[in-house]
Amino acid sequence: MVRRHRTDAVSLHNWFPRLCRFKYRAHGDDTQRVTFLVGSTIPGHGNIVERQAVVDLANYMFFSPNRKAKTLFYDASIIALLNTPPNVKYIGIPVPRNLLYRLDSPDFMPRRLMPLRFVAVGSGERLTEKIAGVREMIFAAFTGNYHMESFWFANAMESDMKSVDEKTVGGLFPMAKLEYGKVMRLGQCSEGYFPGGYHIRLEPTDGGSWIQRNVVTGKQIPLVPPWEIDPPSRNMTFDDFRYGMFG
Repeated sequence: MVRRHRTDAVSLHNWFPRLCRFKYRAHGDDTQRVTFLVGSTIPGHGNIVERQAVVDLANYMFFSPNRKAKTLFYDASIIALLNTPPNVKYIGIPVPRNLLYRLDSPDFMPRRLMPLRFVAVGSGERLTEKIAGVREMIFAAFTGNYHMESFWFANAMESDMKSVDEKTVGGLFPMAKLEYGKVMRLGQCSEGYFPGGYHIRLEPTDGGSWIQRNVVTGKQIPLVPPWEIDPPSRNMTFDDFRYGMFG
């Protein structure tokens, strides 16, 4: 259990790696790879973005032949960041400071990721390439529009599933966004309007999880963290959809 005085983002950053190293060594098997991705916000401090990260994103967005979205649509805030003096290394932005880092066994040393950088870990690590292909749509096209940001992130995940012929991951993709010291659970909806179509909704709950509903059939399944899953007493396979909506 994390003690009360260790629950702030900075204390957790300093203390959690030590806990991971202790538990990993106590486990006695150093052949298993273990990775944690930890995200926090520090509401009382403004955020900082690397100007070079903005330049890299703009160069990809405007000039790279490898971009997947094939659009020059962007948020005006990106241009405002580019208009800062070229010799500036860091730019302050009026949103809470983020603290995103990954911890890898066996040393679990925190490796921080600054804003406009991204990472995928574990079995989804191959997703990094797919995120890179649409990163300007996630970071620059709809700044602050959670629905569009999650749509393009889902686009990357769906594209990865198709590239490896993964048949399903079970319905929609639950997503959460850290903002202003809280976790924002994002809902989604997918509908098909042809005869015999589908209508699937992913809805956040007051308890901090999601419920996925098939509006057509009335079937619903709660989505909970792995440590809360009990052996199912009934069929818990959800009706997936694979209609190529992401191309």
